[in-house]
Amino acid sequence: MTYKFERQHKQTNFNYSPNFTSNLREDLLSMADLEKVTIRTTEADYTASTSSSDIIMMKPKFTSQILSSHDVPKKGMNDPSSTFFQKLGVTDKDGKPRPRMSSKLKQCNKFVEVVGRLLLKEGAKERGVEVLDMGCGKGYLTFALHNHLCEKVDAQRVRSVGVEVRPKLVDDINNIARDLGGNFETLSFAVGEIGNFDNTEKEDEKVSALIALHACDTATDDAIYQGIKNDCDVIVLSPCCHKEVRRYMEKNDVKRDAEHPYKNLLRFGVYRERVAEQVTDTLRGMLLEVAGYDVDIFEFIGGEHTAKNCMITATKARKGKVGGGSLEELRDLARMHGIERIKLADLLGVDLGVGEGRTKSEIPRGRMPPK
Repeated sequence: MTYKFERQHKQTNFNYSPNFTSNLREDLLSMADLEKVTIRTTEADYTASTSSSDIIMMKPKFTSQILSSHDVPKKGMNDPSSTFFQKLGVTDKDGKPRPRMSSKLKQCNKFVEVVGRLLLKEGAKERGVEVLDMGCGKGYLTFALHNHLCEKVDAQRVRSVGVEVRPKLVDDINNIARDLGGNFETLSFAVGEIGNFDNTEKEDEKVSALIALHACDTATDDAIYQGIKNDCDVIVLSPCCHKEVRRYMEKNDVKRDAEHPYKNLLRFGVYRERVAEQVTDTLRGMLLEVAGYDVDIFEFIGGEHTAKNCMITATKARKGKVGGGSLEELRDLARMHGIERIKLADLLGVDLGVGEGRTKSEIPRGRMPPK
């Protein structure tokens, strides 16, 4: 232990063992000009004072708990030492993240926080909940969300299905779920592709939420469509890649179009990528609104954890409330960027109103016409 003394405006440090009293007395007695000292230990705080040259009085001031670590523990959605995190290789037996897994643990807990809040607000406690995780990979998020929901809702009223295209991986994570038992008895994984996965085996069970973490390019559109088709109360996505829209933007020769408002902005590849991301996800959000959902788009985690840190959340609009999306505004945005079609619009049967064969004179001035 280290104790700090102030002696004539100077600081003096001494190290003592937990049974410090006798050594401390000797040191204090040897320091004739020391009048008062405050000592903080892991058991109590003391005030020591010299009232004469040979008497030292020590009395407890107040008992306080001292953290052995400088890191203040943060409350997460799931305990990092949970067995499922260990089985998935996210943390060790002490609950500490394994190498290169700190960001994964943070992502899982943030996703669970957002999705759990939306689901529980939608009445999952009363009617139970069924979650579809499309493109679940190794199932980090699937396990974490399922466990959290089981803790908040009767575990037998929670069912989660993770969908993944790789059979070997599906077998591995199904085995982990079976070995864990308990809350995970109602968690399963199935082989399938996002676009054609059929979840109609149990007609009496309605899917409460569809989630998709980093489904690449138009796989995110497939996931959104699955959510709308299943009439999910909640759809949560973190998109990845935006190649479809970017290809349309790159088809337009903005460098030689003197009237194009983006002619300088889109000369640079990094900005074409960023604009494509923003436009794609905005169009997706507007299409979800047209389909009757309330939509929010935001950064759910710091960029140091993942570059793909935007999240789209959609909750089924209240009865009698019309979705906020406007088809004409949607078409305006598409025309502005020369986007002839996007997969989600095709799946929903929405005509973007650009179409091949339109002449430049048919597009309002200042808009980006498709070739």
